[in-house]
Amino acid sequence: MTDPAAPPATDRRVGRAGGAGVAAAAAIAALAGLAVQVLAARHLTPAQNADFLAFWSLLFAGYALATGLQNETTRAVRAAIVAPSDGRRRPRVMLIAVAVGLLGALVMALVAGVGGERILHADAGAAVALLAAGMLGAAGQGGTTGSLAGRGSWRLFALFSAAEPLVRLLLVAAAVLLGAGLLGLEAATAAAGVTWLVLTLALAPARPVWRLRADADTGRYVARLLGAMAGAGANGILMVGFPTLVKLTTEPLVYAGAAPLILAVSMTRAPLLIPLNAFQGVVITQVVEAPRRTTRTLVKAAGLILAVAAAGAALAAAVGPALMELVFGGGYRVAGQVLASLTLAAGVLAVLVLAGAVALALRRHVAYVLGWSVAVVVSLAMLLLPLGLETRVVVSLVVGPVCGIAVHAAAIRRAVRRTV
Repeated sequence: MTDPAAPPATDRRVGRAGGAGVAAAAAIAALAGLAVQVLAARHLTPAQNADFLAFWSLLFAGYALATGLQNETTRAVRAAIVAPSDGRRRPRVMLIAVAVGLLGALVMALVAGVGGERILHADAGAAVALLAAGMLGAAGQGGTTGSLAGRGSWRLFALFSAAEPLVRLLLVAAAVLLGAGLLGLEAATAAAGVTWLVLTLALAPARPVWRLRADADTGRYVARLLGAMAGAGANGILMVGFPTLVKLTTEPLVYAGAAPLILAVSMTRAPLLIPLNAFQGVVITQVVEAPRRTTRTLVKAAGLILAVAAAGAALAAAVGPALMELVFGGGYRVAGQVLASLTLAAGVLAVLVLAGAVALALRRHVAYVLGWSVAVVVSLAMLLLPLGLETRVVVSLVVGPVCGIAVHAAAIRRAVRRTV
């Protein structure tokens, strides 16, 4: 039986219009995120901004968890559409996403609450509540965009992917204009998490996501979902939670002056990682449909990513220091060689993201989790080395991801051999 929420077969491939929409949404998300960080850096003191960046990293660690939910939802919905139904009742993916979001909000509150003022700031209680609400919003956003990607509704996927960061930018801009302090900017950042709910209720073409079902029974689907989220949680630690690791492994007085370096990490990653994150759904749907072409696609994509990273590193070394000062102010200068090194590290991390998405699409959930976990453990170990802060950060962001890539590549190779 055909799922009434499934699109016609002709709508499932990305196409030029859909691909352009996804690319545009990725660009909008990148620029909106950059603009929020610029506003915060200009509005807050450097010390307050360091605290804001710690909050930002925790919130978007939650969003990184939701990326695992999004990717597994994409895989499950696409597999349910491609494969014939066996007549069994399957769970609705959006209901599972909301339930996971509620659980995630509780976990976020507990985890963030343990660190309290050490991780956040004096208003830690309010900040923890905002983080919990943000986790629920992240799960809803991940479930929605994953459902739209699995269904092949690429234009709606692009709309939802762009809408939330734009709403976040507008809310933060309003908070700045109203003279809000650190907590006000944090509230504005988290409040954008309701965007997906408003849009799914307001837009008739988006409402079918509430009827889409997974390709497995509830127990198996939830197990796979949690596995994907576990890997994505490790992903989030390196992708957006990294400033928190730096804060935990650095003396408070040293970290108080770390805002330029933390912003440099974010700025050098954004051109590669934000577009790649947006296209993970595209990668997963293509691998699910044509697993035998996986190796060739992965090698070409990884080569392209590293070439772009190398070009970006040269550009960062040449104009990066002046650009950082121009955008963020005189207190945010970072050496050109550091910016170049961080850009190359971003390329390595992007390859790890790509390899992880492919492993997940091939249903290698254990390898997906293991690869990201190895990357995090090794990166954390590098941060504990008795070196300067800049050196520790660069080494951590290169060595950890390389180890994770090795784990994913081995699993992908075994999986592809079995499909031939």
